[in-house]
Amino acid sequence: MNSQFKMACPKCSQPIECPMEYFDQLITCPSCQEQILARPLATVAPATADFVSAGPLSDHVSPQDAILYRALPSSAPLYLSLVIIAVFFVCLGKAAVSSTDQETRTGFLAAAGVALALLLGATIVGKMSLKSTEVVLTDNRVILSWGVINKRTVETFLDKVEGIDVQQSIVGRLFRFGSVAVRGTGGGGTPCPGIQNPHEFRRAVIEQIKSKRLAACRT
Repeated sequence: MNSQFKMACPKCSQPIECPMEYFDQLITCPSCQEQILARPLATVAPATADFVSAGPLSDHVSPQDAILYRALPSSAPLYLSLVIIAVFFVCLGKAAVSSTDQETRTGFLAAAGVALALLLGATIVGKMSLKSTEVVLTDNRVILSWGVINKRTVETFLDKVEGIDVQQSIVGRLFRFGSVAVRGTGGGGTPCPGIQNPHEFRRAVIEQIKSKRLAACRT
């Protein structure tokens, strides 16, 4: 007996048990008769009011949008920055304790205080950035939202998307995060930084574009 996986139609939320041999292929929903991509529930989820309102994109994603992929911000850049600042703080503190000259000790303590302030500030701003950054693929659009002080949101319809650009540094490749930008018919977009598994997001967008084009050719 062939193994099966459970999924839900992103159009009508109809539960479907699909044979594993159809994974990642176009199938027809038995309820709404729409062409959909066969993916397990972990990777394809219908949009709900609670799910949409939980993120910062509540003003841009309507309950009628079927959310196919939601990329989350990576906490690795924040933690790496905090580790570097913490190392400087500890080194300055040790230098202040071991110094015998009062003026030199005061200078090290002042520098350690600055490092501590930077550590606290980076923690607060980093946490706010993690909460405000989100990248979502729906059945019709790609939506990118990021920024703490200057909030930026970019929406691009899939029929206008020519590609997804991914930028990763050596550290980004090591910790699996990077910047993504939607390249539309009018040119390249502004990169949204610090996204987990950016290549997975690009693959999901490309597959959805192919799926829509194939469905359009069959109609």
